[in-house]
Amino acid sequence: DLIKEGDFPIWGGGYADIWKGQAANGDPLCLKVLRVFATKASRKQLFKDFSQEALVWSQLAHPNILPFLGISMDLFPERFCLVSPWCSYGNVGDYLD
Repeated sequence: DLIKEGDFPIWGGGYADIWKGQAANGDPLCLKVLRVFATKASRKQLFKDFSQEALVWSQLAHPNILPFLGISMDLFPERFCLVSPWCSYGNVGDYLD
């Protein structure tokens, strides 16, 4: 039960866009949506890589690593989305400033 906020991402990196979202209970979420420029064959490899990142992240537990909350493959059709808590201070560069 995820909701994305707005019609455009608020940030972008080398291979993903960052959207602000909301959980059903109203908690703010960070939606990291992979940009996909792939054929069907390369999409299969991309899905394997995405799954590996999700699996590794889900097993990490450290005060300096955001918790992994899950994935969504429905919110952004044809794209993969990693879900984590929203950080009100922005990215690490903004936070350090």
